Amino acid sequence: MPTISIIVPVYKVEEYLPACIRSILRQTYRDFELILVDDGSPDRCGEICDEFAKQDGRIRVIHQENGGVSKARNAGLGLSIGEWICFVDADDLITPNYLSIFIKHTSWCFDILQQDSMYLDETLRLKKKTKKYTRTKVFTADELIEEKHPYNCVVWGNLFRRSVILSYHIHFEEELTNAEDVDFFINTLVHSRMVLLINSHRYIYRLNRPGSATYTDKGPNVFLDANRYIRQRLQLYKNRTGYNSIGIDLASMSLIKRAFITYPSIHKYDYNKFSHLICELRKKEEFRCISQNNLSSKDIIIYRLIKYSPLCVLFLLHKAFYYVLSNKIFKKR
Repeated sequence: MPTISIIVPVYKVEEYLPACIRSILRQTYRDFELILVDDGSPDRCGEICDEFAKQDGRIRVIHQENGGVSKARNAGLGLSIGEWICFVDADDLITPNYLSIFIKHTSWCFDILQQDSMYLDETLRLKKKTKKYTRTKVFTADELIEEKHPYNCVVWGNLFRRSVILSYHIHFEEELTNAEDVDFFINTLVHSRMVLLINSHRYIYRLNRPGSATYTDKGPNVFLDANRYIRQRLQLYKNRTGYNSIGIDLASMSLIKRAFITYPSIHKYDYNKFSHLICELRKKEEFRCISQNNLSSKDIIIYRLIKYSPLCVLFLLHKAFYYVLSNKIFKKR
């Protein structure tokens, strides 16, 4: 029985998929199975998966009708048999010692192990992210949920104990089209005991690939849907343990800023469209119930501006934000 099950959802990544699979097969740690889930991809992805499966017996392929990344990952979970679960996105890469760094720590009582990442920018230059982990350190789930240390709240870059996922029937919510991996991570975290954050950058994330999740035009409501799920996870945990609710409000503000500041700026909303968006947000319970005591000083200012400012003032600020954002993007290029 393999120690690790690696799950890769595959859809419209024909250009990147072979490199991803090769990076997994080059691992110095060999005791793994690779589950490739072809989510009805209309290009040659399905054929590529089958070709690699013929070459390596550790590869298993699932072909299914297109149902989204959550359905694909759930299919992979259902087929997995490893003690540990690892997710890799089909347009990303991992270095040869990625799994071996994880596996040397699995003899301890950790339910989640996490490494930091590097990224490939648009010019294919490899860069390290701002370092989140200055040293390898053990945390309880409570300490991370209470935001006492920065960590990556996504599924890639992690190793999850499969027995935790099975015991609590944890899965990806298939109706979510944004932050579904954040919801999965939080749901696993609140049922975990110990977490190890490893001072290592071995996962390579492809930044701003056209067609990727960050490029997809999904609309602000998907951020609110994700916010609702994540708040529910954290609220249940708070009810069960009595932990501080800081994490609930920080998670909400992060998604709200993306939905009502970044998104309308990038998509150049006019005054009427922007005003309607803000009016709808002000009615939302998940916005009104945020405690400002749990926010940073910067987020308090943003929250109060959204809640109390005249719409015309907010619209001018939103335009100014777009100007700054577009200049930053232009300078990077």
